[in-house]
Amino acid sequence: AQVAPREVAAAASAPAGRPLPTSTLGDLPRAVALPLLAACCHGIGRRVARKRTLRRARVLRTALSAEDLEVLVKGAEGGDQESQYQLGRMYLVGDGVERDPALAASWLTKAAEGGNATAQYNLGMMYMAGEGAEENPKEGARWLKMAAEQGEAAGQYFYGQMLLEGEPDAGVERDAGEGIMYLRAAAEQDMVEAQYLVGSILLNTPEEATEEKEWAAYWFTKAAEKKHPGSLYQVGRMWFYGTAPMEQDFEKAANWISAAANEGDPDGQYLMGTMLLGGHGVEKNLEWAAHWFRESAQQGNVDAQYNFGLMLEAGDGVPADPEQAAFWLEAAASQGDQEAAEVKLEVGKGN
Repeated sequence: AQVAPREVAAAASAPAGRPLPTSTLGDLPRAVALPLLAACCHGIGRRVARKRTLRRARVLRTALSAEDLEVLVKGAEGGDQESQYQLGRMYLVGDGVERDPALAASWLTKAAEGGNATAQYNLGMMYMAGEGAEENPKEGARWLKMAAEQGEAAGQYFYGQMLLEGEPDAGVERDAGEGIMYLRAAAEQDMVEAQYLVGSILLNTPEEATEEKEWAAYWFTKAAEKKHPGSLYQVGRMWFYGTAPMEQDFEKAANWISAAANEGDPDGQYLMGTMLLGGHGVEKNLEWAAHWFRESAQQGNVDAQYNFGLMLEAGDGVPADPEQAAFWLEAAASQGDQEAAEVKLEVGKGN
């Protein structure tokens, strides 16, 4: 098939750009054009693939002696809030005791009612997931809101996402401004997932919103420094395209994108493949391009599936394998890629 693999088109020219903020968190403004962000965040929360997983490993597991466990139980029964939370956590994860979600919910409820924010968060997630208690989104949202109001970062993150678009089944009306406020609060507590989501919302603003793009770069960089895969990719992508405040720099892009690819980010793996394919910021290398296309394709990236199929068909960077080429082109076609479907027909005809 006489079809060239897809490359990510480089920006024709880089904007002037501005440097990343250098001030400390304490010096940063508390609000960034909330009305504008509220209008641009529609759908972001779901696109970031919210995971309502219980934060079970809040502390390292420790093997308590029978005597220590007895002291903890007595404290919990005596109304000590921290003992109630720790006992609930232990039953939730099976730490030193047989795992019992229902008993965990019972102790966490006592701690949550006493005002323990982490217990409120975990209890809220249990109601959302229907673990240890009957699934009840409204009750889950109530506890998550309480945790968020007390400054629990995970509560702010999950409740903030619920506010972004609203969740009627949980009794949460859409309030994007308040949702962003909670997400930013979680980001300021160094929660990488919140930093990534805030960055995504800011990046989704109009092209002329340069201040918002600067803040997107700031939050992505904060999370990327902790090796968050998606943030590594986004920082690299901003360097690749020259998205303000970055000036286009393929070599800097390659450093960030390579890190994202090695951390398993499928978009980073695909972009790394295209950079190797075209020699953008790195030496052209078809073998490594094929490697990263394959890694990304295996995670479902449709463009990577298409490119890897073409490289297998042509024998570029990998031994020619018409059957595998057809397999990956079909995988891309099954995701609605019409061009992949057409090329697969050509491969099948031997053209």
